[in-house]
Amino acid sequence: ISQEKKNISGAAFVTFQHAEHRDHFLREKPNCWQCRHHAYFTFGRPPFASVTLACTRAPHPSDVNWLNLHITARMQKIKGGVLIIGLFVAMVTIVTPVTITSQMNVILPALRRRVEIVAHELHAKRLFLGHTVESWYSVTNQAPALVLVVVNSLLLPDYIFRIGQAMRLYRHSSVEIVQLHLNYTFLMLNSLVIPLFGLTSISALLEWGESKVVDEEPIIEIIWRIVQKLMQSSGVFAVRYMLNCACLNNANSMLQMAQLVYRAYARRTARTAREFVEAEEMWVFAWGYWYAWTLSIFTIGLVLSTVVPSTLTCAALFFTVQHYVDRKNLYRGVYVAGPESENVFITRALHYMRCILAVWWMLMGCGFSF
Repeated sequence: ISQEKKNISGAAFVTFQHAEHRDHFLREKPNCWQCRHHAYFTFGRPPFASVTLACTRAPHPSDVNWLNLHITARMQKIKGGVLIIGLFVAMVTIVTPVTITSQMNVILPALRRRVEIVAHELHAKRLFLGHTVESWYSVTNQAPALVLVVVNSLLLPDYIFRIGQAMRLYRHSSVEIVQLHLNYTFLMLNSLVIPLFGLTSISALLEWGESKVVDEEPIIEIIWRIVQKLMQSSGVFAVRYMLNCACLNNANSMLQMAQLVYRAYARRTARTAREFVEAEEMWVFAWGYWYAWTLSIFTIGLVLSTVVPSTLTCAALFFTVQHYVDRKNLYRGVYVAGPESENVFITRALHYMRCILAVWWMLMGCGFSF
């Protein structure tokens, strides 16, 4: 900050001697649909009658990103919108083939003769996957959930982290909140929405429709059975996904291979005293991503538990292991807590959990009322 060029940011910090003066500036509370966190104050008299100030409670000094105060809110939204659209296209392009591979139980029997010819060639050359269609099916039955865990735990958070940095928000906690919202949205898209309406659910729906739907059946019962079939088909996929999350993702968090490799590389390439100090610094705990990750598992387990009760057991296993791993990493200094966020994450997480539970109750009430 002291060495770079100075700019006028348009922001100022004011200290009041009396609390009532502070309350006077913050008396106008914005409504939830206004999508803003600040109040407006107008002087109301010349020569400042047309001057309007945006007032908010001052954040903790360690939470302020002083180099971004000159960036306008419009520019932040434009950058974020363009990058989010690109992320949406990338995730749909990557995750859709994953749902296609989970359709091998339908594709392979239809191509049994051609598959067996290729399989015998691979077996003669002592290559992987054996020489039967069943061996191919057993592998492709587990691979989609495993690939989805890799996408959600490696590719998605890194891209969203770069979006948060590119937006250049004013507060470090705001960056984490943006990452929480984006990670949760795209985790639900990848883990629930796309598999729910993917080819696996569509094939199961067609198979069920050919054998179950009759002309005399009421339309309400047909719709409810279609929803049940969709959720049951996605529930099996969700069980595999949550088990992989509980085992593989937490094992990776315990080993900390990425951080160890990075620190070894940083030590070897460090040249100055500052670089040697930075090479020994621990990574900051990604509060936004991990809250979004746990909220997504909570949502999947709760939503699909009506038709696939085993998702609750898998969710309980995940939260038990996740709690132990995170407590160990934070207590032993594997991560640092980062700047002061004033408990903004836990309050949001509890509020979102109540909202998820309320929406699920309403959906179940509407569904079982027919």
